[in-house]
Amino acid sequence: MSSLKRLFAISLAAMLSLVFIMAPLQFFFGMYGLFATEVFMALLAFAFAKVYKLNIHETFPIKTPNFRYLLGTVLVYISTNLICIPITLIIAHYFPSPLEELSSTMLSLYESVPFAFTFLCVAVMPSICEEALFRGTMWQAMDGSNPLGRMLLIGLVFGIVHLDPIRFLPVALLGVFMCYVRYKTGSILYSMLLHLLNNGVSLLASFAASGDLSESPTIALTDFAVSIALALMGFFAFWLASKAFGKTPQTEIEIEPSQDE
Repeated sequence: MSSLKRLFAISLAAMLSLVFIMAPLQFFFGMYGLFATEVFMALLAFAFAKVYKLNIHETFPIKTPNFRYLLGTVLVYISTNLICIPITLIIAHYFPSPLEELSSTMLSLYESVPFAFTFLCVAVMPSICEEALFRGTMWQAMDGSNPLGRMLLIGLVFGIVHLDPIRFLPVALLGVFMCYVRYKTGSILYSMLLHLLNNGVSLLASFAASGDLSESPTIALTDFAVSIALALMGFFAFWLASKAFGKTPQTEIEIEPSQDE
């Protein structure tokens, strides 16, 4: 089976499960439904790894922590957030009400259970379970494909599966960056770290801001100009990250078979 067919099959299974099983569970059981969703994501990852007979060590590779890779991952986190600032600003300008409603709904959900359980469901479990599915099974199922194509396609699926059209673009972009980290380090550990940083800091920021967004939907020219400047700084941070990562591990490079036999 081709890598695209494998990706389609896994994506379709994830989407159908989320729409008809996991979304209702989250609606009726709140954070406990979200907990179940993350567990299901992990089970889906291992199920498809078994179906496609993927090598477990290659599908979920975890290597000894490396300082340069840790630094690169932190720089990618900074880069992603800076690059997304103008995108988020535009979304807030054109869709202020849906964004405010989403923020209010999510904060109410977060506050419905103890903070430790919220942090577990929103930050820790997605960084493990979703990474197992997207940067583990999906990534390995497309082994041999063009790396950039793999990043873009899996990032696209990552954005779609979150079932949030308002935040689709930032989420998809985050998915692409997490694939990049997985590719450059050859270890799923660092994409997990990036996911944990993103969700954990966002959760803390939600509590700190009490879910409030700016009351004015108007973007000042200076605000947008500053956001563009910050995005440019984000691209610079991404360049620094690429230098920190260095060369791609040999296991992530497609090697042509030798002709001398």
